[in-house]
Amino acid sequence: MPASSGGLKALQPRTSHPESPPLNYRHAFHAGNFADLVKHACLTAALAEMTAAGPPIQVIDTHAGAGLYDLGGEDARRTAE
Repeated sequence: MPASSGGLKALQPRTSHPESPPLNYRHAFHAGNFADLVKHACLTAALAEMTAAGPPIQVIDTHAGAGLYDLGGEDARRTAE
């Protein structure tokens, strides 16, 4: 590696498979799937543990999204998750 790089190789974006559609993550397509349920169960357990033996805490969710998703709507049905 050249000395000017500081010994670190620049990260290159991964390229998708030529036949794969481009990734466009919108939570409406994935809300209610297994990973989403596990995420919320872990978050609920962690918050319950943190508030069980101490003063209340304040939580600010900076990536909350819409907050209400139609699990039977067109977006949710598109990925069949």
